[in-house]
Amino acid sequence: MNDLIKILQLYSPLISLLTFFLGLYIGNKHAIGRDKRQEFNARAEPIIDYFDYMQSWFEQRGFAGDNSPSSNQPSTSRPSAAR
Repeated sequence: MNDLIKILQLYSPLISLLTFFLGLYIGNKHAIGRDKRQEFNARAEPIIDYFDYMQSWFEQRGFAGDNSPSSNQPSTSRPSAAR
């Protein structure tokens, strides 16, 4: 047991460097495999343009409005309590 501890203490800087560079290599390989932003943007651009067109179409016809629950408009889903 003491021999193992001495070996680990002796080679700990080398082990640290090896694991650091191994982590860099593995992380870089995974990042390269996941880097599809340009391809995604190229495919998403026509869809985004279509949604922008539809949004302007609705706004021109008076259908625009904030229907989010965080707005200050009263909700029509339940009656307000009388005070």
